Amino acid sequence: MVEFLDTNATSSELSKMISRSEEKLYLVSPYLQMSDKIKILIQQTEKESPEIDIKVLYRSDKNNEINDKDMDFLLKQLNNASIYSLDNLHAKCYLNEDTAVITSMNLYQHSQENNWEMGIKIDKSKDPVLYADTTQHISLLFGASKKHEKKLIDFGDIANQTIRARKKLKKAGKIAIPNSCFCIRCGKGVNYDMDKPLCPACFKSWQRYKDKKYQEKYCHYCGKANKTSFGKPLCTDCYKEVNQ
Repeated sequence: MVEFLDTNATSSELSKMISRSEEKLYLVSPYLQMSDKIKILIQQTEKESPEIDIKVLYRSDKNNEINDKDMDFLLKQLNNASIYSLDNLHAKCYLNEDTAVITSMNLYQHSQENNWEMGIKIDKSKDPVLYADTTQHISLLFGASKKHEKKLIDFGDIANQTIRARKKLKKAGKIAIPNSCFCIRCGKGVNYDMDKPLCPACFKSWQRYKDKKYQEKYCHYCGKANKTSFGKPLCTDCYKEVNQ
């Protein structure tokens, strides 16, 4: 049995859905302009559920591009988010592992604050067949869409800046170890800590198995792409530099 939603109820259910997501969060909206509140909720959800799969699908159109702030938020500030685009997308649907909301409302701040919207809420436990049909169709949309790849060059730029700054410090006779290094799994900035070379979210994920030999992606010291591990978080060059 579905539940009817008016404008306020749609916004409320979307916020609840994001906050309660643990396994997956799929946001299908032709037009995107996320409010600060929505971004905070998504960040908190990912922090509490580091393994969550977050997917965002919007309409690809010459006159419809995601603004830089939203793009940076999804691809740089989140670890598990993927962005997809699809020609002629008109459907609006939001879904997690328990609930789906099909609505007229875009994930657009102006729509949430000014437009008259409506929608329906589908509870998986009460209507599993309709929920499954909705999930299947969303999967078809993602399958027909184009995925936007994350650009890792930013990590390289940051790493090169860090290396240049460290060399200047060495010449000046100052402390060589930087105050900010890199998570060996996602590349985000963290404090230098050889006993915990991961950001809080990735460390929580690592604790599930606690495998010190599991291959990671980045050097903890310089941030460049490298085969590292919790037990050996530095690339060869940085290991030599730190132990000089």
